[in-house]
Amino acid sequence: MDPWFTDGSGINHCFGAEIYGPKDDYRESISMGSHSTVFSAEILAILRCTEHLTKNTIGRKINICSDSGAAILALAKTTTESYLVWDCMLALEKLSRANKVILVWVPGHQ
Repeated sequence: MDPWFTDGSGINHCFGAEIYGPKDDYRESISMGSHSTVFSAEILAILRCTEHLTKNTIGRKINICSDSGAAILALAKTTTESYLVWDCMLALEKLSRANKVILVWVPGHQ
């Protein structure tokens, strides 16, 4: 199993997303500026993780771990009005063509 960790955050009206793959020792941080939301940051983190993995992996069992239940629920639906969520849905489907992918909710800080 290949775990990947994603996180989105916001503090003082500054938002960002991060991904980490310990097996590959890969890290990426994305600054989103001040016109965003924590939810968008969480989705963007999953999207960027998925895009990175699509370019670099075939035939792996991948767990994408997020502490955002809202993001995972949004991605489990069959429709959305959010372009970002839709793009993430499509990216997950594409990654799943060559890999076994599971989105995992992991409790975060409270």
